Parts: sequence; structure tokens; C-alpha cells
Amino acid sequence: MTFTYPAVVKKVAENDYEGYFPDLEMCEFHGETLDEALDDANYCMTEWIRVELEEDEPDFPAISDPEDIELAEGESVHNVMVHYRFYDGWDE
Repeated sequence: MTFTYPAVVKKVAENDYEGYFPDLEMCEFHGETLDEALDDANYCMTEWIRVELEEDEPDFPAISDPEDIELAEGESVHNVMVHYRFYDGWDE
């Protein structure tokens, strides 16, 4: 299954990027470069999905349209995609 959510990223200092997923509660990430921050975003989103799937009734939020996300100065939106592979018995 593929999940794609928009991530908001901002350079906060030299060698320091921070970001969050507006649709995924408490899902934040960081990195020294934009690429590292987006790699961490991918990891954090994968873990967020894993935890949600462990719930009795997973509840995935609607996906925001990147054009509808209000950005502060210096912020940018990047779509992050995670491929989550299910195995036999994953829901047992």
C-alpha cells in the first residue's frame, strides 16, 4: 500500500532543517540538509503508519492538498511517499 502526505519543511539555521506533517498528528522530523530532513520525514511517516496500523481500528487522516496549506516565510511543501508492504498475519 502506498501513502503520500505533504510535509512542510523550513531551514531554521545553518545545517538545520525542521519539518512536520500537517495531517499526521505529532509527526515531526529534522536533518542537517534538506535531503536528510526528507529522509527522516520518510522514516517518521513510516513509523507513524506502523503505529496506526497496530490500532484496533486504524484511522488515517484525509490528505491535504499542498496548495491549501498555509506556509510561513521560508517554508516549503514536499510530498513524501511511503510504500508499506503487508505480510500474512499483519492484522492478527
